[in-house]
Formats: sequence, C-alpha cells, structure tokens
Amino acid sequence: MKRKNLFVLICALVFVIFAACVYAAASAPAFTPGSFTVSYGEAGVPGWRQGPLVLEVSFSEDRITAIDVVEHGETPSFWDRVWPGLRDAIYETQSPEGIDAITGATASSDAIFNAVREAMRKAER
Repeated sequence: MKRKNLFVLICALVFVIFAACVYAAASAPAFTPGSFTVSYGEAGVPGWRQGPLVLEVSFSEDRITAIDVVEHGETPSFWDRVWPGLRDAIYETQSPEGIDAITGATASSDAIFNAVREAMRKAER
C-alpha cells in the first residue's frame, strides 16, 4: 500500500512540475531580440502637444533590456521628473500595463506607455 501511495505522490509531483513549466513558457513574452525605434505624438493625438516622442526599446528573447529616449519635446525639468520613475516601473514589470500615470503628467505618461506598447508589438514573435 505504501508503494502505491508513493507512486501516486511522485506522479502528482511530476504533473505539477510539468504544468508549471508549460505555464511559465506560455506566459513569458517571446520577443525578437534587437532594438525597435518608435515614435508617438504625431499630429492629432489628444492631449499631446509636445512634439514627437521617439524611444528606442531594446529586447532580449524574453525581456525589455533598455529604453532610451531619442527625442522628446517636453520641458527638461518636467521630463526629468516624469521619465525616470516610469522607465524604472516598466523595467520592473516588463510592461507598461498596470502602471499608474504620474499625477499632473497624464499625457506624457500615456505617450511613454503607448510608445513602449508599440515597441513590444513590433518585437513580438
């Protein structure tokens, strides 16, 4: 009887490990490694009057590895207040989803989030 219980326990453990591996593989984003340059803020974007925001977002196969600002039209002191916190939050979560906009800088926050989303779409396999 003990052998049967041990066998069932081992089978259950193997199943759980297998399921966890499949889930982890399915939930991890798969990116094409490289850098993708995206522009946000062309004419007609509601709430965005600062000119184009151009980001270069770099990816490994499963991570955002760098987000570099190529161009922005914000006041430097305002940008310096908004950019570091949002960039760090995106690195930490590996996505702009679920990150709150900076109070008083909603349009700038949304521009950053939308540019990173576009880069992620370009990099998806």
